[in-house]
Amino acid sequence: DLKPLKKFSDTESFDEKLALEYRDKAIEELEGEVKFPVIVYMPYNSGGTEWAKRVQIIEQQMENLLGTDYIDIVIDPKPPTNFLSEVRRSGKYGFLECNWGPDYADPETYTDPFYPGGTYNFPEFVEDYTEENGEKRYTNLVDAARAEVHDIAKRYELFAEAEAFLIEEAFVIPYGIGGGGYAASLFNPFESQYSPFGVSSSRYKGQRLLAKPMNTEEYKKQLEVWEKERAKALKNQ
Repeated sequence: DLKPLKKFSDTESFDEKLALEYRDKAIEELEGEVKFPVIVYMPYNSGGTEWAKRVQIIEQQMENLLGTDYIDIVIDPKPPTNFLSEVRRSGKYGFLECNWGPDYADPETYTDPFYPGGTYNFPEFVEDYTEENGEKRYTNLVDAARAEVHDIAKRYELFAEAEAFLIEEAFVIPYGIGGGGYAASLFNPFESQYSPFGVSSSRYKGQRLLAKPMNTEEYKKQLEVWEKERAKALKNQ
């Protein structure tokens, strides 16, 4: 219910008519200054098939809608080894699928990739959006949110304003959220390290392989035991 993000959450993000309208405006503005089609480089990690399928869908969707005479999405498979350092952190892309998970229970954690010094899309280098204090608009929005440490509701609203700015100016295009769903695994999920944030459950230290995966009933029983033990441990701290 955060007001700055409401217009994004309450509407369908795919708008064919609006996309074509912006395409025509861009052609008019860039006519004589650039050569069409605009080439957009989109590398991806070739370590799995799912990422490859997603970039192919983006290429097909954008080129079919906007026209190959206007845009050319160049997809490029890259090896998994050193992908982050060679591609994302080096800024060697036009479009790139990125992900991020919270490290702690505050919306500030979601600003880390995009704040100056981050390694996602470097908004501090854009030519526009510089304000009177010499900082970029996004930096000022985040700094204002960070400074609000008494009114939590207001703090959330201010961080929502910063996020809305990134979306409105197309620095980021939200497309999905991970987590949830069923998984088949030989690991006991209740033996892994636990934290409500981060990726601690992906650490294998201390985990043992089961003879066969847990079924739903076994999982529920183990979960009940784990929750009781956790509540007891927290109470005794």
